[in-house]
Amino acid sequence: MSGISALVPNSILVKFYISFSYIALTVTLLLAPIVFYVILTQSKQIGNFKWLILNHTVWCFCQEVVLGIVKFVPLSPYTAVYQAGYFSETNFQNSVIFVIIFLILTINSVMGVIMTMFTRYTVLFPAQWQQIVYRKETYFLLFVSHIIFNTTVAVAVLPSLRFSKIELYEEPMKADPEFENFVNLTSFFYMDYMIQSNYNEVYINVINKDRDLEPFVVEPSFGYIDKETFIGAVYATVIMITFIYIACGVVVTIFLYQVNINYKKNNIINKLQRSLTINALVQMFLFCIFLMLPPYFLLIFICFNIENTSAIMIILVSMDCIHFPVDVLATFYFVSPYKKFVREIFGRRKTLVTVYPGKVNASILRTPKKSTTY
Repeated sequence: MSGISALVPNSILVKFYISFSYIALTVTLLLAPIVFYVILTQSKQIGNFKWLILNHTVWCFCQEVVLGIVKFVPLSPYTAVYQAGYFSETNFQNSVIFVIIFLILTINSVMGVIMTMFTRYTVLFPAQWQQIVYRKETYFLLFVSHIIFNTTVAVAVLPSLRFSKIELYEEPMKADPEFENFVNLTSFFYMDYMIQSNYNEVYINVINKDRDLEPFVVEPSFGYIDKETFIGAVYATVIMITFIYIACGVVVTIFLYQVNINYKKNNIINKLQRSLTINALVQMFLFCIFLMLPPYFLLIFICFNIENTSAIMIILVSMDCIHFPVDVLATFYFVSPYKKFVREIFGRRKTLVTVYPGKVNASILRTPKKSTTY
């Protein structure tokens, strides 16, 4: 048994995830106007770099809001999902659209981090390197790659909209009978390019794979991708994310080396410049942990068919829910103008509310006598 029955809508794991997600969403909505105000009003020293910070922050905010509202529940080790949020009683087409939106927002968040790192890193390059990386062709290449990634997501997921509810009920049952717990969910989402239109064929196929899926297949928002159909793409994605992690490690190592060299040469003597460089590194670290780790582990579980990983995936998705608050706190802490502004606010408040008990020296309160001029 795959263990996905532990993620039925009324299970303890799902209830924990829903509650945690609502808390994270509330914190996100409360922090958003504050961080946007600080970025827009306290960035005079930063200059145009504030737009990169704002760009990254906006995409992360949108992604966290979508995740907090929809509340995807991944059914590891399958590429299946259903909604536990506000739209859980809609239909699978709704789930398809939200999956596309969420993936595109995630890609945009990743691109935002890359742009931030790109800009900070070029500051450390010699002049000849800066002339290369700041060329229009370089920016055009980044823009094109951005479009390619977003289009790929849409092309891969949109065909799922053509499925009928009957097909979405029976096909997952061929993969795992435990899907029986989910197929009745209105937001159940299943994606399979090789899906058959015959109801009986689809149903038998799902049941033969795993009966654990049967309770979930009837869920309107339930989603499922046939592993046999997309296993090549899954392996390719795992390899790509692994490469990204290795590349990030190499970039950070080179980055720190360049910072050290330039610092010794007095090329980085500005406290603000150092704070922006450190913030870029921290953002990349948070991106690797909170944004890339959940899909990375999900794909690994799919590739190697690792069962009983439901609790791990719920924890990882919950981590994704708090990425924005953690990223905002890191921005406030490491970007010196923002840190100074926040300190002034809390320092002023502390001064106003602090009362020092004890006897007051009357001489301090006595009004001094006016001097008399003769």
